[in-house]
Amino acid sequence: MYRNRAHRESHPCLRSIRFLLRAERSRGIDYTLQSKRLQSLSERWHPQQIIAEQNSIGQPIIEQLTREGLRIDSFTTTNASKAQVIESLALAFERGDIRIPHDPVLIGELVAYQAERLQSGLLRYGAPSGQHDDTVMALAMVWSAVTTQHRLVYPMPDSAIVVSDFHIPEHWPRAFGLDIRWLTMAAVWGALDPQSDVLYLYSEYFEEVESAAHVEAIRKRGAWIPGLFETQANGRDRVDGNRLLQMYQSLGLSLQMVNNPLESGVLKLWERMHTGRLKVCASLSQFLEQRRLYRRDDRECIVTERDHLVDAARCLVSGIDRLRRKPVPTLPASLKPLGERSWMS
Repeated sequence: MYRNRAHRESHPCLRSIRFLLRAERSRGIDYTLQSKRLQSLSERWHPQQIIAEQNSIGQPIIEQLTREGLRIDSFTTTNASKAQVIESLALAFERGDIRIPHDPVLIGELVAYQAERLQSGLLRYGAPSGQHDDTVMALAMVWSAVTTQHRLVYPMPDSAIVVSDFHIPEHWPRAFGLDIRWLTMAAVWGALDPQSDVLYLYSEYFEEVESAAHVEAIRKRGAWIPGLFETQANGRDRVDGNRLLQMYQSLGLSLQMVNNPLESGVLKLWERMHTGRLKVCASLSQFLEQRRLYRRDDRECIVTERDHLVDAARCLVSGIDRLRRKPVPTLPASLKPLGERSWMS
């Protein structure tokens, strides 16, 4: 939040500085009282966005607050998403891009916050044993929202596109979009409601294993469902992409090549989201996390990291005319009733 927009814009040296206006914390307080306090804060500050962690018991609380009239955007805390927002906040402090009030609890948690190097080489962030990092994570989520919201490719809350999982009618045409990078494969399945033209993303797959294991996992969700694959994605040339396509076809995947340029594909996916013709089942947690982080950099180029499932969904939408219905099994002529057999049978 900005303390004074006009003052900020008239002084170039302050253009990149954001000010934390207030820190509020509640612990050991009844939920009803906490909800009323949050309502009061919202009425006072009129925030454009309220962000809440949905891990553990967070999702039921988010749903309740939404029913009470608050617009809540969820944040799923994983090692990847936590590292991104914490590192962004640390860089902001180093550059002097953020100012915070003299809040002893917040400052204490910030000073104590630490990074631990894992055997894998990755960093794990958190508070020391026995301490808390609630205010640090809250500040990191706020900073991420304030600084990246204008660069998000799909800037809309989950509530606008997420639906509860449901049984997909058998007659709806289906397909899956596929993204392949070395040993990592990502797939997103979609089914189209023929009457409303709404595409429902209902299943996801994101693993790093050998090719045969990928094929087995994908075929279990319906060997008849066609896959849509862009041969020249991720920097591949056409020859290499065609070989990859043929390799997975020989392993048993029903794959079709689809033309999926980045910018026009992004626009097609955005238009479906924006017009309500794309919905995502709530169980697709990894896709939803990647969609929240999908953004452009300072040069307006799309950041191509942690985007496997989003790219797979883009393939699906770009080839939406390739969706097909489940084949109806036919009986051999010898098993058909006499009235249905050819007179030459």
